[in-house]
Amino acid sequence: MTWEFTSHEHECADLKTLERLMTQHAAKGHCMIKGMLNKPLVKESRAGSTDSQAPTDLLILDLDGLPEILETTSPGGQVISTKLTLELFLAEMGLQDISYLVQWSASYGINDNRIRAHVAMYLDKMYAAPLLKQWLIRRTMTCRYSATAWNSPRLATPFAGHSISARARTTS
Repeated sequence: MTWEFTSHEHECADLKTLERLMTQHAAKGHCMIKGMLNKPLVKESRAGSTDSQAPTDLLILDLDGLPEILETTSPGGQVISTKLTLELFLAEMGLQDISYLVQWSASYGINDNRIRAHVAMYLDKMYAAPLLKQWLIRRTMTCRYSATAWNSPRLATPFAGHSISARARTTS
């Protein structure tokens, strides 16, 4: 049953390990529960099994049907339509130089080409979950409004004097 979960705990500090673990467990029909479990799960519900307020250094973006087209308006009033890609979305969020792992949804591309995926990235340090949530809300609102501007500046300090940083991509 979908509410009967048995946990398999792993330490994971990088995207290569995360990808390996997700691939191994997906092949077995397992799912990922983000966060530290309060106790091991044995054929039981996962509800309340993690502390959603706990600090984390793993950010998971749950993209559930982002639009296919991004429309921007130039200062002269010209409307420009651009195909929205995952890379463009991450750039709009200020995350263009960050390494990430994408897990495409099973429904991606079936009825339309809206972006449906989980995007995982490790942060440079632990952040309080409420701070990350507020930062994401602020970034999402900024992206919505910046879509009407031609070259809108990115927020230097996204939320109440705090800046969120993630591990930069490397070429190795």
